[in-house]
Amino acid sequence: MITPRREWRKLAIEGALIVLSVLLGLALSEWREGVQEQKLAHNALVNFRREIAANLARLEKAQPGHAAMAQRLADANTGRGEQTAFDVFVANMPEGGLDTQPLAAVAWETAEGTGALRLLDYETAALLSETYTVQSATLLPTLQRLSDRFLSPGNFDPAQRPQMVRTHRMLLVELSGQETYLMEIYRRALAALPAK
Repeated sequence: MITPRREWRKLAIEGALIVLSVLLGLALSEWREGVQEQKLAHNALVNFRREIAANLARLEKAQPGHAAMAQRLADANTGRGEQTAFDVFVANMPEGGLDTQPLAAVAWETAEGTGALRLLDYETAALLSETYTVQSATLLPTLQRLSDRFLSPGNFDPAQRPQMVRTHRMLLVELSGQETYLMEIYRRALAALPAK
């Protein structure tokens, strides 16, 4: 015969085991979530390092050509009266054309989309935000202005050659300067990113 006291003791033990198993399950779930978040943060940092290094290498290759092209345009802004700015630009373009490949921002977009940015410390997230903000706010608008000028009707009018060539040169000087500045931003970011 089971006494009420034994029944209560049995229920108390079973209840305690249930509570303990639920608490252990919650702790295990929280631990797994923490491990997944650490992995997500680590992968984000690896992706940022890889992408910024690739963007830096791309600019280190392109920037000297843009600076040299700007100088060639300064030296070439004389010539026959029938030459257009288009003719001068094409004659001074480097072999293979201007290297204006877009810079990648996939790591930033992925980190925003997956929530990985919230897992990084403030200084790292702020540094990356500044890096990608400078990247998007500098080169693209300048390249767009250069493209617009290149396709404008004045570019094909011999009478407007001197002004148009000067404009192309100024835009290439601006582009080259922005690339130099962005390369420094990239180097600073790579030096400051935690090496996890």
